Amino acid sequence: LKANGQFDFQSDSVSAEVSVKVSDLGDLASAASTPLRGEGELCGRVSGTFQAPQADLSLDFQNIQAAEFGAEAVFTQLQLDPAPGSWDPERAGWRITGTGMATGLRDLTGRTLPEESLMWSLDTEIAPGGEEIFLRTLRVKGAHHRLELLGQLNPTSLDGTMEADLHVEDLRTLT
Repeated sequence: LKANGQFDFQSDSVSAEVSVKVSDLGDLASAASTPLRGEGELCGRVSGTFQAPQADLSLDFQNIQAAEFGAEAVFTQLQLDPAPGSWDPERAGWRITGTGMATGLRDLTGRTLPEESLMWSLDTEIAPGGEEIFLRTLRVKGAHHRLELLGQLNPTSLDGTMEADLHVEDLRTLT
């Protein structure tokens, strides 16, 4: 674990970085309630002001095994920013964007997976107070499949709408 940070209460600014390196994910298996293997690193950075912080989070894992599935590498990076037009800190919304990828995907029971690698991207906004989540786009893409989702959801009532666009290049990959 590495961490450093700076908080300036006069200027209302914050700057902090945290890095956690896990050499054996098996140590976390009991907390995850599933067998885990692999290694990786989680890094986070916060900057900006207390009223409008910005955060970056990255995950980089190798040789992952969780339950019956495995991957050679998994990487993702997420950014959290005040939503455009969120000038009132008491009613601020948040924008979450990110990208990621997984390579060397495999089913440890020997079954064939439809994809060996996946890439994804996310662009979403959470309304002030968390009353509504606007999924501008979630894209997941492999060599043979592509999924794009967009819509909105009320997380309390689970009401909302979602549009999905699924492209399958070869239906045999799904059987």
